[in-house]
Amino acid sequence: MARDDMRDAKRGLDCMLKVHGFRRRLDPGGRTPGLTLGDCRTRREAERTAGRCSHRLFRSHRSSIFAAVICAAVLSWCEPANAALITYNYVQTGASLASLRIGASLTVNGTLADLPTISSPFCPPSPTICLPPDFGNLVTFTFNSPGTIKPIYTLSDFIGIPFGARLPDWRISPSRIAFTNDFDSFDINLTSGAISYNTDGLSNPPGCNVSGACTTSGVFTPTSVPVPEPSTLLLVGTAIGGLIARRRRKHLARE
Repeated sequence: MARDDMRDAKRGLDCMLKVHGFRRRLDPGGRTPGLTLGDCRTRREAERTAGRCSHRLFRSHRSSIFAAVICAAVLSWCEPANAALITYNYVQTGASLASLRIGASLTVNGTLADLPTISSPFCPPSPTICLPPDFGNLVTFTFNSPGTIKPIYTLSDFIGIPFGARLPDWRISPSRIAFTNDFDSFDINLTSGAISYNTDGLSNPPGCNVSGACTTSGVFTPTSVPVPEPSTLLLVGTAIGGLIARRRRKHLARE
């Protein structure tokens, strides 16, 4: 921006400050002397002067501003590839008993390969400091069993082992989720889709109290797709910003 425009901008802003009751100098170094209230005839004149200079400032830098807006918009879309939540639902295709139905679902921040490898921790003697496990990318988990004692299991059941006890005993990994408590146990193979269930109580259908009697086959199908990394958008935004900068340099060279 030209030197006269900069001086007008300082002069207009200084007028506005003084009209509003602020007594200060924009440039203490003396390059732009401070104005008295008499130098600013009216508040409207001061605001109009500053407004004209602001418009010149925006016009001289509008290419840079537009480029910054484009880059900010592009970067706002650039999220990691595994940022999307994927819910895997168990689709049963076979069972060892005719009326046996088992359901399972889990939500992962990423894919099954992003599941943590953890197991049930042992709690210290004081139960008040037994912290809940960190399930990492495993957000939710639900298991619908044929048992009657506890038909539904969630992550809230995957707790630490109380001091002096041995259960619950559980394992979570990218290929398997296994759980055993005082009366139920189940083993889920996330790779093959095979699930086995055993209980010490009653079940529907009967017979799951016999080891290996209740098994199912199936597959875990995702219900959402991870968002691909938008590298193309980043490249396009960078190219647009480069073209704008090049045009800006040519414009300055002609001046």
